[in-house]
Amino acid sequence: TFDERASNDLVYRYTAAPLIDTIFNGGNATVFAYGQTGSGKTFTMGGDLSSSKTDYSHGVYAQTARDIFQRLSLPQYRSSIEIFVTFYEIYCGKVFDLLNNKKRLRVLEDQKGLVQVCDRKEQQVKSVQDVLNIIQNGMSIRTSGTTAANSNSSRSHAVLQIILKTSSPITAQSNISSSSRNNNHNNPAVPRRLMKEVGKMSLIDLAGSERGKDTASGDRLQRMEGSEINKSLLALKECIRALGRGDGCHVPFRGSTLTKVLRDSFIGDKSKVCMIAMVSPTHSDVENTMNTLRYADRVKELRSGDGDVMNANEDDEMKINDLATKILPQHNHKTRHYHPDGSASSNESTSSSSNDDEYIDDNEDEQNEALASYAAQVEHLQEYEEALFDTCQDVLTNKEPILTRQLRGIVKRAQDTVDYDQEKFVNELRANLLERQQVLDELQARLQAFSECLQQEEQVAAQQRTKQHQSNNNRF
Repeated sequence: TFDERASNDLVYRYTAAPLIDTIFNGGNATVFAYGQTGSGKTFTMGGDLSSSKTDYSHGVYAQTARDIFQRLSLPQYRSSIEIFVTFYEIYCGKVFDLLNNKKRLRVLEDQKGLVQVCDRKEQQVKSVQDVLNIIQNGMSIRTSGTTAANSNSSRSHAVLQIILKTSSPITAQSNISSSSRNNNHNNPAVPRRLMKEVGKMSLIDLAGSERGKDTASGDRLQRMEGSEINKSLLALKECIRALGRGDGCHVPFRGSTLTKVLRDSFIGDKSKVCMIAMVSPTHSDVENTMNTLRYADRVKELRSGDGDVMNANEDDEMKINDLATKILPQHNHKTRHYHPDGSASSNESTSSSSNDDEYIDDNEDEQNEALASYAAQVEHLQEYEEALFDTCQDVLTNKEPILTRQLRGIVKRAQDTVDYDQEKFVNELRANLLERQQVLDELQARLQAFSECLQQEEQVAAQQRTKQHQSNNNRF
């Protein structure tokens, strides 16, 4: 564990630094910072953004790049490996390219079931300074906003990926897709080369986790941001838990956009994941701190069949519970003991009455149910929003140009013909207008459905605020 005096250099040394070997040995490594808003995630991953002159050189992003280039200078790697960087953010379930002016990216599955972030820009870098420039430009346009807990909170997940690739000449017999070639494959003066990915480091500054009651009183945008953030963080936790069990069970990568795009970073025997859990030392943030510790505890779950692993897991959990007790000695804390069969029992020490415990449990169940209901409503709203955008795009790109060309042809034929068939002109024009009306009716139906969904979201949010207010009154 690290206290408030620990530097970014120290944190990096024990988190991301040991994973450099992984990517140079052909594996994928992932490091992500998790914690409540304002707990220091962006400072740890990106660097010092608080001063007038920002310093990105001591964040995990920059230090990882520095060590990778240092390793690249070794003779065995100097001429065989090239480095590429991608930098994008995930905001409200949508992906935006921070290397390409926040262009909206589509996340699709190919025929092999692999997730592809379409049109994502990969930029080759030759030095640490190139990476620092990318970080600076990307962080300057990353989505941020004001919340109840933080006046300048990152509202998106920022994903910086450093990709190691090898290149080899393309022969006449090579049968490869154009996506595997470098950017000069259309230039006959430049020899075409095949690029192959050999390792990847994914560094993720997650958006700040918040309790539902912290965003329930905000506007629709804040509510949707909070709901989508918590949904994606829960999906990430469930994926890591499923992978940690290692029993071949289903891994719910499709639970969120975040886990979809990171799927290839988690699968494979050579994949490794490191989580940096960020907590705030203030008394008012105790509930958020406990939630972060519980999240970290779930993430580090290991296979239950290995006795040595179970003992290590028990020791780690004791440390977490000790830390929780020091932060909040007057609250309940649990110490779990794992048995050889994988079951768990617990000893509980409490400073409050059992009635209070029952009330808290019931209250949390009600809040969780309300949050789940709102998350489902947000997902419903996003589906209608996407359908509306798709319909608009289809009208602008396909239907409207065709109908306009047809209309011009109808009018031109009538104007250019002295004795044109007036009856035919009327019928053709009426058919064109009817088809236009059908297009507009479809667009109007999509718009109406989206509008009704917005009203439903407002109603669900109002019900959630009312229940929270009643719960607070009953409590005090």
